[in-house]
Amino acid sequence: MINFKNTKKQLLPEELSEFEKEQGFILPIDYKSHILIYNGGRPDKDYFGDTRLSYFYPIKYGDSGTLEETLNVISDVLPDGFFPFAYDGGGNQICIALDEKNYGKIFIWYHDMDDDEDIELLANSFKEFMNGLTEE
Repeated sequence: MINFKNTKKQLLPEELSEFEKEQGFILPIDYKSHILIYNGGRPDKDYFGDTRLSYFYPIKYGDSGTLEETLNVISDVLPDGFFPFAYDGGGNQICIALDEKNYGKIFIWYHDMDDDEDIELLANSFKEFMNGLTEE
């Protein structure tokens, strides 16, 4: 079981639906189930392979760094079809693919690289990603 610290006010299902409508996409069910319980926060198991997570974005109610704000800031540089839900210590984005081919798969986007190696597959689903989190 993974516990989260520093979560934000619990998100209502209606708020999540409104967020999806405003953004123009539908998030995978396993992620939606998670975000309705933990609106952001730091997991106590924060490693996925060599990647150490810093924080999961809250959809709303954060003092700064909510998904609403983050999408406004990085949408011009984020590869199409990717939805950032967390980030590592270097500011690299952990994303859910929302395109038809890769829908629901989890990738890391290395924001400071300019070639084809800037995106790496981490897991085939949000559930697989969460089950793969470990302590150091």
